[in-house]
Amino acid sequence: MNYIAIRTAQGKKGRSMADSEIKAPILQAAIHLFGNFGFEGVTTRAIAQKAHCMEGGIYRLYGSKSLLYRDALTAVVQASVSSMAALALELFREEGTQTKWNAIIATVVHRWYSSFSQDGAKILQQVLLADKPRQEQAQEPFACVLAILQKTLGPELKSIPRKFDLKLRTQALIWTLFQHKLSYSGPVDKEELEVDRYLADWLLTVTDGDKACGK
Repeated sequence: MNYIAIRTAQGKKGRSMADSEIKAPILQAAIHLFGNFGFEGVTTRAIAQKAHCMEGGIYRLYGSKSLLYRDALTAVVQASVSSMAALALELFREEGTQTKWNAIIATVVHRWYSSFSQDGAKILQQVLLADKPRQEQAQEPFACVLAILQKTLGPELKSIPRKFDLKLRTQALIWTLFQHKLSYSGPVDKEELEVDRYLADWLLTVTDGDKACGK
């Protein structure tokens, strides 16, 4: 490789790294603004100001506001799905250990709840309510946690004699937690306690009291 080719390759690598550094704050700003004001309520100028970059950089890196919104949604979905996938792998590796099933449920629920921010949750809600082409993508975080919870709970509930719709009850928990994420405005250190309260109440509705307590 000659000198010119080497300098060109180095230049491209440098631009790639610089672009990556610029993209992160743009994406973070976009998730925050889109989450709070919706697609129509946000301008690329506002995103640029919050990300402390030039507006032209947004068009150079993303092409349009619509494509930036798409990438913001993708980032929110991937963060949650990746977190659930990693947790599922951990659970698979630990299968057969003495970990109590209700402790596994608590771990899954808390990991999922914290896998997206309130701004990210707002974007998911926007898409689920009004963006049909992207709805399937926005449903992925819910499908992942539902599958893990069902797999964990299924064997534990076989001994319960009464009729029980596991999927509907689990979907109800997921949706309740999602709504809590959207509306919570209290201290951060108390948020997990609130999630624990919802989880404890839910466990009592799907099992008898003794089983829910792990007795």
